[in-house]
Order: sequence, then C-alpha cells, then structure tokens
Amino acid sequence: MNFYKIDSYDDIQPGYFNIPEPKSNIKLRTPDIIIVPGVAFSYEFERLGYGGGFYDTYLCDKDILKIAICFEFQMMDKLPVEEHDIKMDMIVTENNIYKKINTSH
Repeated sequence: MNFYKIDSYDDIQPGYFNIPEPKSNIKLRTPDIIIVPGVAFSYEFERLGYGGGFYDTYLCDKDILKIAICFEFQMMDKLPVEEHDIKMDMIVTENNIYKKINTSH
C-alpha cells in the first residue's frame, strides 16, 4: 500500500477493478494517522476486514495511529481474529469514541 498526493479528481484514473487510483507516481511519506475500513469491530479493538489482509500487512511494522470509523451496529463483543490481525487504537461511531487506555499515540 502506498500513499500519493492528489489535489482534485483530475489526478485520479480507473485502476484495478475500475477502482480510482492516483495518476502520480510520487509517493508520500508514511502517514501518522490512518482511517481503517472494516465490516465489523469489537470492543477489544479487533477488526473484521474484507479478507484481503492488505491493511494488516501494511500496518504490521508501522507506528501509525489506527482509527476506525463505523456505525454503532457494527460493534461486536468479539470477532473471529487471527494472530496476524492488527487491532485499532481508536474506534469512532455516531454514539461513542472508544480509545485504548494504554496507547503510545
């Protein structure tokens, strides 16, 4: 996963599966904060993704504040997770902000 600067929709083009991608080949530095998508999240900061492992692979060796934004109905008591799954540092819903007590961020 790489990050690129775009200033407008003119800076993107259809990519893999027609998903918009930046035209630029100039990579930006690793971000300090990342918004991580998911299907569901737990009160233990676990994340159920879409099955590709892209975010877990990218985040496994980086010190980035990981924030999930979801609806409260996506919050679960427990999720099926594996050892390599990366936990979130914070989860924001329309009703609550869940934040780990002991986080370096």
